[in-house]
Amino acid sequence: QDNNACPAKGKAHIRLIHAAAGAPAVDIWAGNNTRIFEGVSYGETGTPVYLPVDAGVVEISVTPTGTVQRVLGAIPLNLEQGKIYSVI
Repeated sequence: QDNNACPAKGKAHIRLIHAAAGAPAVDIWAGNNTRIFEGVSYGETGTPVYLPVDAGVVEISVTPTGTVQRVLGAIPLNLEQGKIYSVI
């Protein structure tokens, strides 16, 4: 279910949806060492569903759960203040 509540000043909301069929559960990282979602399986969303983050450019990476071996990223995302994003 969508939550379109306005993010707090200086923040954006980000939601992760794992849509890679056949891929293992993943962890999502912001920058080099901040795990923002953990153990997200195919067909699920990260917890919390909408994560408040600081607005600005953030690099997102994907690793299989429990590892630090990147399988995707780093991908720079420009998150604007007051916006809500879905990463699929």
